[in-house]
Amino acid sequence: MLGKRRFDRHFVKICTLTPFSMTPFSTGILCHMTGPAHEVINGYEINRNILAAKENEEKTGTDDWSKYTYGVNSLGQRFAMDLDLDSDVDGSGVVSSDVDWNYNDRGELIEADHEIAAHERAYKFDAIGNRKETVSGTTTLTGTDDYAANSVNEYTEVEGSTTGLAYDDNGNLTGDGTVAHHFDIGLRFQIDVG
Repeated sequence: MLGKRRFDRHFVKICTLTPFSMTPFSTGILCHMTGPAHEVINGYEINRNILAAKENEEKTGTDDWSKYTYGVNSLGQRFAMDLDLDSDVDGSGVVSSDVDWNYNDRGELIEADHEIAAHERAYKFDAIGNRKETVSGTTTLTGTDDYAANSVNEYTEVEGSTTGLAYDDNGNLTGDGTVAHHFDIGLRFQIDVG
């Protein structure tokens, strides 16, 4: 899928620039942020508050440190990203990168096709949206299920392991063998702070 760039380059990039500030559009979404060393400029699709581009620029010059450009489909799902870096910032030798995301008819992410093979991912789902298989470092599925669910739609196996999966009477996952999960009386997930 790489190489099929389908970006709508018509996005808004209008804002007032002031030092050490954050400037929102009239809609309240962040347009521009200035800090001591650099500026961040966001561009949004016309008629939708969906991020279409992000630029990180050196404040004292005209150098762009990084530019991200996104393609977003009519459902609001990102289907592509172009990344251009000013230099090899992390020592990986990468100064640009493209990613394409593909979805099935139900809107589930089924593939992340990346220029760097180690970052590629693919997923398979059953008819009701349970994840059945996940692969990393490729977009080719093996055909072997990594997940299994019981008759009440609770995962009973994740990547070959059946240990640690526990559910409450409402079907909420309460433990995964590593972390305990809690829900309030309204069945809202609660984060333990302590």
